Amino acid sequence: MKSNPIGAKIYLQPEEMVFRTINDLAEMQGAKTTLSDNNQGKINFTADLYGAKREYRFSVTNIERKRCNVRLEIGDSELDKPGKEIMIKRQFALLDSILAINADIMFEE
Repeated sequence: MKSNPIGAKIYLQPEEMVFRTINDLAEMQGAKTTLSDNNQGKINFTADLYGAKREYRFSVTNIERKRCNVRLEIGDSELDKPGKEIMIKRQFALLDSILAINADIMFEE
């Protein structure tokens, strides 16, 4: 059995905002959502990338003061550990870019 790394990252945004953004992330990739449970903070989706279907399993856990922890696991028995780590980094990079767009920005006159 191949190793299945899990990536984790803390975001300084509320759990609900990050969960909605992960839903947007799935939609942007034309993915099929296989599980979406806001109460448990779990969302899984399957996306076709480079001709291979991969399942992305996100788990969002609330941390005090409007922060949350996001964990991501890649479900693909054909992909090796380094490949899964790259896919985890890509999904977090996409999530980071979307959350940065939604962050409050102060404009100076």
